[in-house]
Amino acid sequence: MKNGLLSLCFLALLCLPQWLSAQEGDCEDCNVFLFGFTEVIDGCSALFCAHFKSDKSCGEATYEWDFGDGIPVNPDDINGDLASHHFNGNGTYNVCVTYTVTSPLGEECSLEHCEEIEITDCNDCCGLQIDNIVITQNPSDSCTVSIGVSGGASNLCSDYETLYDYDGDGTIDGIGSVHTYNTPGPHTACVTLQKDSCEVTECTTFELEGCEGTCAECNLQAPNLTATIEGCKVYLSTWGEGASDPCHSPSYNWNTGDPNSPDPDDVPIPDIAIHNYSENGTYTACLTYTVINSLGEECSITSCIDVEITDCDGCCDIPLEILDVWQWSSNPCYGYIKVSSSDGCLDYEILYDYDGDGTNDGTNPIHVFDGPGPHTVCVTRVEPNCETSACFGPFDMPGCGEGPKPKEEIRPSARLSTTNSPLNVFPNPAKDIINISIGESERTINIVDVSGQIVLKQEAASNSINSIDIANLPLGIYFIQTIDPIGRTTLERFVKIQ
Repeated sequence: MKNGLLSLCFLALLCLPQWLSAQEGDCEDCNVFLFGFTEVIDGCSALFCAHFKSDKSCGEATYEWDFGDGIPVNPDDINGDLASHHFNGNGTYNVCVTYTVTSPLGEECSLEHCEEIEITDCNDCCGLQIDNIVITQNPSDSCTVSIGVSGGASNLCSDYETLYDYDGDGTIDGIGSVHTYNTPGPHTACVTLQKDSCEVTECTTFELEGCEGTCAECNLQAPNLTATIEGCKVYLSTWGEGASDPCHSPSYNWNTGDPNSPDPDDVPIPDIAIHNYSENGTYTACLTYTVINSLGEECSITSCIDVEITDCDGCCDIPLEILDVWQWSSNPCYGYIKVSSSDGCLDYEILYDYDGDGTNDGTNPIHVFDGPGPHTVCVTRVEPNCETSACFGPFDMPGCGEGPKPKEEIRPSARLSTTNSPLNVFPNPAKDIINISIGESERTINIVDVSGQIVLKQEAASNSINSIDIANLPLGIYFIQTIDPIGRTTLERFVKIQ
């Protein structure tokens, strides 16, 4: 960087404007004169060239710089009368340089000069830019390429990184600009320039003529991608990908082009991915199709498609609803709020308001009410950019505040009928097996987790004891919900232990 700018400083010395008047220093033996300094400003960065003069008898001069922003001076940025500095933001800075020489008598002779400079176009990205990507095949190995990049950053910003993605799937493969493929393509290579929080990426697609490689036997067929967009959500699918024998074990790796790539729940089957973006923008979604060749090597081919999100308000489009309020059987003041699933929404939290007065009471769906009612419950799904709310009620909690009620008076909500069929659960807590005693009518037994999801289900005959294997359930609190043929419901809680 410094070498590239020496010519600027040299020209400035030759062409000093006549209005730059010299200022004489205090040390007459050295005849120190100041002509000021010149600067070249580019974005957040600036190059300074100081112009002093003194007698040769006073030896070599030293320069001490202060850029007026409180940031310690990096010695690597100083080269005598040349100095470069990166500012953190726009503003007016008082930049000072002190010129010091030593007289033949050993006396230090110094002169300081300060000037105010204006930084007005600082976005802290140093002009990161990629103009073109050039792919060059190795003449002696047609499967090996080198990647050349025209562009880069301002010559005042040298501390950026160049990263390469040789599969085009959004995964950075390193800083090397040479790569060997094992198929003729088509291939997608991407180059990323990074500096602090700034980043710019460009990609190019190409084929390697004459590259047979060890994957030639697979005769890989590239995926054909389609995208169906609904608000923030995209449905990605593929067709046409394939490979010939003896290649086997196909796998699919999706990348949606943003930090929240699909998790396993977003890929219902390998060739379909469902993803929610958090904001509008153009995203490059890619699918890498991989098989194993006869040598046990991975052979891959990647296809990408641009996804244009234009109608995303940042809210998940999955409806929010309070489905029911389940009342405890033996403790009628206890209620469990069953909320519709928000699976598919990203980065959200469900908050509960148990008084209906707009006060956040936390994230617990279980609440102890203070009387028989009437009560109102509201829930709010809080996402990074928006909130969605739903309320339920008014409803009553019969028996609350009147002492415990017998189990046969279980009342799931104000909307549902009660049943007189007793429900006995043992042991509770339980480790491997939970036993449920059913009364006079046949019932459906649901084991429900605290999020309201049914994790186990079993049909039960009347007047029977039903054993359910819970060994594989995670530790925690669960509910046993039974439903008779006319829809009457009972509810009891149990705890799964180790």
